[in-house]
Amino acid sequence: MSTWPGTDVIRHRSRQTHPARTGTLALIAALTVMVGAAFFTSAPRPALAGANDGCAVTPAPVLLGQPWSIRAFGLTPNANYWTNVTQAADPSNNAHPQNILTTDATGAGQVDYPGTSPMPDLILAAGDAKARVYPAKGWPGNAKGTVNCAFTVASPAPSPSPSSSPTPSPSATLSASPSVSPTVSPSPTVPPTATTAPPTTPPATTPAPPASSPSPTPGPTGRTCAPFPAMPDAACTGVPPGVALHPCSTTISAPGQYDSCLFTGGLDVNAANVTITRSRVLGIVGGSTTYNPSRNLRLVDIEIDGGTTIDPNGRAAIGEDGYSCLRCHVHRTGRGANAGTNVEIRDSLFYDFGSVSSAHITAIGGNGGQHGAIIHNNLRCNIVAGRAGGCSAAFSLYGDFEQIDDWLAQNNSFTTVNGYCTYGGSVGGKPYPHATNVRFVDNRFGPCQYGAVAGWEWNAGNIWSGNRWQDGTIINV
Repeated sequence: MSTWPGTDVIRHRSRQTHPARTGTLALIAALTVMVGAAFFTSAPRPALAGANDGCAVTPAPVLLGQPWSIRAFGLTPNANYWTNVTQAADPSNNAHPQNILTTDATGAGQVDYPGTSPMPDLILAAGDAKARVYPAKGWPGNAKGTVNCAFTVASPAPSPSPSSSPTPSPSATLSASPSVSPTVSPSPTVPPTATTAPPTTPPATTPAPPASSPSPTPGPTGRTCAPFPAMPDAACTGVPPGVALHPCSTTISAPGQYDSCLFTGGLDVNAANVTITRSRVLGIVGGSTTYNPSRNLRLVDIEIDGGTTIDPNGRAAIGEDGYSCLRCHVHRTGRGANAGTNVEIRDSLFYDFGSVSSAHITAIGGNGGQHGAIIHNNLRCNIVAGRAGGCSAAFSLYGDFEQIDDWLAQNNSFTTVNGYCTYGGSVGGKPYPHATNVRFVDNRFGPCQYGAVAGWEWNAGNIWSGNRWQDGTIINV
């Protein structure tokens, strides 16, 4: 018999039946069939369009970039289950649960996905896919039973050609902003470094650090955070004092600049070349462009506050590719920032996280990608009171989905509760275990429970220079 990965295989063992018991067993079997038939006749299993083995995916087909749902039924009432989705186009997304489904008193439950790429280990393409709903071990509710269903992912129909009429300004969909919107300069991209075979021993000499620390970066308001070794705090990050916020649409679908906005309930950015300044997001920042390395999303003087509601999915405040964050104040989310490809985070403050007991939390973490810069940030991975989860690190790089290459971490403070301060990208057992061109320069570490860095190798282009504990003690690796 075939099973889904992670499910228990049911083993059958035959045995002899004593001849004297044959008549009795036959009678019991007949009664069992009659009782079962009466039960299912009086209480039929719910019929749901598109259902397959106890679950259904709607709409049918699922359209790329559009919301969709998994519904399951016939499970343990008032219990918690993991959902897991996979397809041949990306079999790696079968490795981890992607969401939690909680059943009601009838044993039915539903999980809603905002799009077809809601998180790093669920990246679907057009084609056939499968969903599995299975017990979340260690959760209350004594969940039992696993259900599976197949579904199809399709590309949406092409949009009609645009008319000759001009496209309205992005501000037409939002409340009035100040008459003059500040301009944000493009964030520099860290150039990649050529890679060679990793050496088997540390280099004879430590590469020299940059000649000087980066200068504070002014923003549209002329604000700066005090230069290193001082660290960003709430006074120089987030919305500047005196800015009057106005409600704005929680969906941005056109490029442009959006200033002094209050986004209540989170924000979906569905366009490239968007700049958001002096604004507060109550929720998280997501949208259909999350996995576009060229989307050029810029956040300047932004506060992202996840609020007091525990996010059962442990979602990051911001991710994944193609964004910059300058003087961001991020707190009370499931985790901090997911960092993939073409990411720059500078002069920012991250702290106070927590979601579910199984979550591995970081202030900034990446599971694969290139060309990233983490410069002059105050990164504290701690669990806020009343929430669960555990901190892996203040800053982590793991080679789960792509090669880790060309990352600079400079002038940061790394503090972690119950974990390492950082992970350097070379983690054994990962699909991409040898990070290259990763530079840790002039950072301050601690306190951290287990040490300054794990997953560090002297591979091609990797630099460890000028890093110290908070008391000034040099850290050698």
